Amino acid sequence: MEYLIRIYGFLQYRYQTTYFSGIIHMIEEIDKLPNNYTRWLKDKTILKQIDTEWVKIITPHLDRHNDCLQIYARKEGNGYVLTDDDYIINDLANSGCPLDTPKRQELLKTTLAGFGVQMDQEQLIVHTTPENFSLKNIILSKLCYR
Repeated sequence: MEYLIRIYGFLQYRYQTTYFSGIIHMIEEIDKLPNNYTRWLKDKTILKQIDTEWVKIITPHLDRHNDCLQIYARKEGNGYVLTDDDYIINDLANSGCPLDTPKRQELLKTTLAGFGVQMDQEQLIVHTTPENFSLKNIILSKLCYR
């Protein structure tokens, strides 16, 4: 009986060691994923100077038409302005979803306010600082996915 207790104890120790070792290895692997994503995003993003003020940011993220998302940026004071250059609103209208009713206008305003996005005529605009540029860029990009 004592022999079986020793075997059971050994097997329990061996299982725990293997189990926790596997978890630590998996955590190390997953910890590398954001760095891999950041590297992929940086490698696949293209910047093009449009004129003296605007830069076109072509991201590897695809919209619902499988086109690369394009965002435009310009310097403003100590920060930046990001815009979709009318893309989102025009795409909705061209797809049979014009935002011409009061209900749709209110829904749009509520959605944009939740993301901190403003609308100037048909353009969606985000004001950002260098510190939160990535976050605001992602917010504007996510609106293009919808």
